[in-house]
Amino acid sequence: MTVKGFYRQLLQDIGVDDQEIKDARSRRDELRAKLATAVSAYSSAVETFPSGALAAGLQIAPLNDIDVVVTVPNFLPGWWETPMQAMFDVRS
Repeated sequence: MTVKGFYRQLLQDIGVDDQEIKDARSRRDELRAKLATAVSAYSSAVETFPSGALAAGLQIAPLNDIDVVVTVPNFLPGWWETPMQAMFDVRS
């Protein structure tokens, strides 16, 4: 097998189907909206943005995770000292 052939086969083996990518981005955007709503109950000026391989278009199969960043500029007292409390608050 040539180097070119090997690379072509590798890309085919690790490639993610276009529909799977579309579905993953849709699920990620739903999660972003839910996170923004949940965190906004505790803080103002909350923003979210996609991150990671899916956002950069560098995803490989199997596609089994997404990355989202949530910025919380005005957080509750205690969140800085106990980040787990922020997770508990938002999950509730």
